[in-house]
Amino acid sequence: MSETPSSPVVPAPSTAAGTSTRRSVLRAAAWTTPVIALASAAPAFAASMSTRGLQGWVEVQWSDGRITLDGRGSRPDRGLWITDTKVGDQITNVSIIFYLRDTDAVAWAVRPGDSGAWTLPVDQGISTPSDIGVPVRGFKITYQLPITATNTITELNNNLVFRTTSNAVSGSALWARRSVKVNGTDITFLRGPVSPNNSSRSRSAAPENTDLVQGASAL
Repeated sequence: MSETPSSPVVPAPSTAAGTSTRRSVLRAAAWTTPVIALASAAPAFAASMSTRGLQGWVEVQWSDGRITLDGRGSRPDRGLWITDTKVGDQITNVSIIFYLRDTDAVAWAVRPGDSGAWTLPVDQGISTPSDIGVPVRGFKITYQLPITATNTITELNNNLVFRTTSNAVSGSALWARRSVKVNGTDITFLRGPVSPNNSSRSRSAAPENTDLVQGASAL
């Protein structure tokens, strides 16, 4: 009787080889974990970044052939503040440029209730910003007081009240470019346009003569 040949014996992996394989798996896991953690944290970081900057509202009033800028009030409907801050942050270069669709030169005057925390609007001349697309005349206001950063939100003195001295731009649409530098990083964004015909927010602070109000909105 012939014998049935036995199956070949495959040698078991050596201990050294097994150790090497396990180490490779562990190394791969160690490098993979931080990537997963970063990916899960990204949405929260993105949401935080999207709200950074000079926030709040400045009311625009069209009345008696004039335009009034009124920042008085408190959060969340009024006021001015800087979001996503922390104690120790260096906050500088706080400004707003109001762009008027009517490009006639016009002067501004301080009105009762203004605290002097912001400069009177300074004429920036006529330009055509790419994110507006039409010729506009800019008027820039700059914050003048020292700023001490606080956690989450840093409040600013928002008692600014300015009014045009003529009716040259009485019905003009407006945009607002808000800017601030936090720890050396510029944060800028544009709001608008608003006009007497598309007042998107109701008036929350009465102008000097309520009988002459044509419209009010906020930027």
